[in-house]
Amino acid sequence: MSKDQHPYLTANPFSKLFHSWISSLLSLRRKRPLEYDDLFDVLPDDQSEPWIDRLEKAWEHEIVLSTKSPKKKQKPSLIRATWSIYRIRYGIIGIFLFVYTMLRFIQPFILARFIRCLVPCSKISLSEMICWAALNSAFPWLMFTTRHLGLTHAFLAGMHIRCAYHGLIFRKMVRLSMGSLGAQSSGKIINMMTNDVQTVDHLGLDAHFLWIGTLETIVVLVILWSHVGFTILLAMIYTLMVISVQILCGKVMQIIWTKRVQQTDLRIKLMNEIVKSIHLVKMYVWERPFQLKVERVRRKETFYVILKSLMNTVKIVNGYSFSLIFFLIVFGLLWYRRAPFNTDFFTIAFVLISYLRHTYLHGFATSCVNISQYWVAVQRIQEFLNAGEFNQQKMIVIENEFNSENKLTVDIQNLSSTWESSSFQLRNVTFSARTGELIIVIGSIASGKSSLLMTLLGEMKMIGGAVKLNRNARFCYVPQESWIFSDSIKENILFGMEFNEKKFNESIYAAGFDTDIANFQYGDSTLGNQLASGTYSQLHQMCPEFKQWTQTNTNNPRLDSSSASDTASQLNSSPTPEFVTQFSLFAGVPTSPETEKLLVPTTEKSVQKQTEEFKRIGSVSGSVYLRYIQASLWGVLGIAIIFTLFMGTSVLTLFTNWWLGRWSNAERIRYASKSTNANCTIENHSPILNMTMNAWFKKRDNYFYTLLG
Repeated sequence: MSKDQHPYLTANPFSKLFHSWISSLLSLRRKRPLEYDDLFDVLPDDQSEPWIDRLEKAWEHEIVLSTKSPKKKQKPSLIRATWSIYRIRYGIIGIFLFVYTMLRFIQPFILARFIRCLVPCSKISLSEMICWAALNSAFPWLMFTTRHLGLTHAFLAGMHIRCAYHGLIFRKMVRLSMGSLGAQSSGKIINMMTNDVQTVDHLGLDAHFLWIGTLETIVVLVILWSHVGFTILLAMIYTLMVISVQILCGKVMQIIWTKRVQQTDLRIKLMNEIVKSIHLVKMYVWERPFQLKVERVRRKETFYVILKSLMNTVKIVNGYSFSLIFFLIVFGLLWYRRAPFNTDFFTIAFVLISYLRHTYLHGFATSCVNISQYWVAVQRIQEFLNAGEFNQQKMIVIENEFNSENKLTVDIQNLSSTWESSSFQLRNVTFSARTGELIIVIGSIASGKSSLLMTLLGEMKMIGGAVKLNRNARFCYVPQESWIFSDSIKENILFGMEFNEKKFNESIYAAGFDTDIANFQYGDSTLGNQLASGTYSQLHQMCPEFKQWTQTNTNNPRLDSSSASDTASQLNSSPTPEFVTQFSLFAGVPTSPETEKLLVPTTEKSVQKQTEEFKRIGSVSGSVYLRYIQASLWGVLGIAIIFTLFMGTSVLTLFTNWWLGRWSNAERIRYASKSTNANCTIENHSPILNMTMNAWFKKRDNYFYTLLG
């Protein structure tokens, strides 16, 4: 990151409005490719941690309210938690969008007045014409500014909430109990962190487009009613049908989305399992069976993707055809009633209906779909957030000291525990353990050995007995599942702690890992992800051993070189076996001089470096695009057909609008407005003005039939 101050903090209002503060970064990009150090630091308001803390606090408040509810029917709602932390920002976005909507309603009236100034032989003065022209030029800028501010705040809102959702899910993930974590598949968690959380991005706009679309529909219908009267009733019925179809499409797509994400969870889970065990798949030549299995799962997922695309097509066609069918209904009824209309009505109606078309196509319809998807996603996230958490303190009693002569580390009396989702139970387990003792639990498979450890950790629900742990003791649990991160052996053992060569060698010797490291080409700098499975498990034990050794010597500064021999002699006099005493994680004391002689000294070896990432700069050749097009349906021919259809649709739309303008201009000439001079020679010689009524109505019929065609 760049060490310079973020330019947005010192930018003026104009620069913040039009984002000219980023010009320095764009100028630098023209000179050379951008590097990571060229980027600016994150703004204070865009820091993710404060937003995560606010959402987590609001979610915890929802949980508290649900537990205090007398009827126990109120469930914690993530939507209410999101609204509580972002309602002010949503209100600001709504104000900008409301002002933008009002400007859209006023702009067509100004445009109609300006067009009236351009009518031949107009009575409007030059000064008034200049005023209308200035207003007609200023309104698009005002509309652009308010819309830009609203969209900018909405996109920032989506970014803030998405980061907050990611952080909330991650914090919940690390607090899950073993039982809850086993119930959550890896595919579901990955899908939730990617697809489900992405539905929050446009929530700042989608929620507003619902009421904006309704408001625009009411205002437009009222304005048109004032011009053409009850003729607009049929168009109103058609508008309600369009809204109903859009809402129905959103509901159907919600159901499709629910089915699709379930298949996506299954596919991601399956792929993770295959990748994790790819060496077994290769060894037993299972490529073909797994390929067929993945294809079956993917085929089901693709089926729901196709259904969603079909419903999206219905939604788009419904939105695109709205303005044309609306005009056909209005002008058709005016033609049928032989009612006159003028250019002003055509201008106002054309602009307002175009606004409604854009609203239904890009605003209202998209909002119905996105909000339905968000509703499905938030239900899945809430289910995950309500999963059980690890909380040892609720079940395990931690005391400062035990009331016995020899202080115990663990004291268990008549312990009984069970898994919440299983009938398996531990019954009447009693034992105690002191520092330095080695206790071995022996039993057959599924007899409860791991369940006993889970109970001590607080993962398994206790139904009887008592478990007491010494607060002054240190505990370490090494699970059976091995996990290391992609780095050297040394960094996996240190795990962020300060390096101490003596403690490092003692930890390696205690786990019997010294011989393996000596045989490695790169020694302790060997990458951990290149180890064999057995060595992998040994390395997994190194981090807690080194940490335990470090905490012992850090917390006990009195164990210096003068007292080490006394401590060792006291431990060796205990009845515990010597190797257990020396290397017990609970004992945590320095080893004896005899043991130190066995430690293999660290030898200098070359360092194994990780493969560094690199980037290539260039351009994509035209042949790549051509192959991409050829891989699609019907190749180049299919693309040409689609292009021809789109071009034909655009030509027909432009012709329809031109024909409606020609018709409205003929109506204006036939029914001359009072705003024109009576002695205008240009329009007096027009054949439309001198037509008989039968000839005029016949010409009107031609206009309508052409429009209908």
